[in-house]
Amino acid sequence: MMRRNFIGSDRSETVRNKQGSNMEIFERLESEVRGYCRSFPAVFTKARGHALFDENGNEYIDFFAGAGVLNYGHNPPRLKARLIEYLREDGVTHSLDMMTTAKETFLRRFEEVVLRPRGMDYKIQFPGPTGTNAVEAALKLARKVTGRTEVVSFTNGFHGMTLGSLAVTGNAGKRGRRGNSASARHQHALRRLSRPGY
Repeated sequence: MMRRNFIGSDRSETVRNKQGSNMEIFERLESEVRGYCRSFPAVFTKARGHALFDENGNEYIDFFAGAGVLNYGHNPPRLKARLIEYLREDGVTHSLDMMTTAKETFLRRFEEVVLRPRGMDYKIQFPGPTGTNAVEAALKLARKVTGRTEVVSFTNGFHGMTLGSLAVTGNAGKRGRRGNSASARHQHALRRLSRPGY
């Protein structure tokens, strides 16, 4: 079965998946660790704005939005044009924390638009490429700055698959799946806030 019309929403119409032969390669060669694709069993070919399109031409409204990181939608024309131009110029695409002209441009603009108008004398930290890196850094920073250890977590929040992030993840299934007692050690400083009915 596949979700039709809405991605990342409980408002979905289910229809029989007619792409079985195309999906066999994923089932046969990809790890069982796969997660998101199990909820969206379709093979997508392109994306534009708020929409994803599968190989049968069906259009889906993408509420999932790359786990919340596609603030401007899929392939926004201005960003796409600038990215293509950057690649044509052989711009640096992987630099870890090395200094690049692209990073310099970003830092100067960030200072001009965000920091200076607000009188903020802040340093910028570029965390790893995953959300869970940012969550782990935020947990440590919050505890260091406030001097407190307790963290508030909300029902059904998902923050990543590293141990600290799992500890504050509201989804018990995700926490339990790891089966790691280290995550449980973080629980003593956690307060879970539940919504009625959960």
